[in-house]
Amino acid sequence: MTFFPFIESVMTYFKSVRKLQDYISFDMVLPARWIMPKKYTEGIELVESKSETPDTKIISFVAPYVKEEIEKIETCLINVIKYNKEREEKENLFRTKVEELKNLFEKENLSHLRGLKFDVEDLNLTQLSNEEEKS
Repeated sequence: MTFFPFIESVMTYFKSVRKLQDYISFDMVLPARWIMPKKYTEGIELVESKSETPDTKIISFVAPYVKEEIEKIETCLINVIKYNKEREEKENLFRTKVEELKNLFEKENLSHLRGLKFDVEDLNLTQLSNEEEKS
């Protein structure tokens, strides 16, 4: 039994782990813009503390000191990090694509732009927005 793989997977954000009476607390330093989707944090108490910098926040993920609950926190943290990193990557990709589109509009003439079509197969933007709201 080793704790190393989990710590290694969250090391960038890991601050400390504490035992508080009958509870365990994983303290993480996360970017202030990150969100904590309910689907990943359900059953885990989140306690936010003041951070030393305005672009980060310290969040303690707290649960009873029971093996299953500790594993639940580990899974939660991995999912929250993965979710937010993917969200950041999508935001960066969006900004890049908007810039590409802006450049296209600056270079092309109006008649070519009127014929511009976007072929997006099997992507329902309304459905994606609704799924994000449920998180």
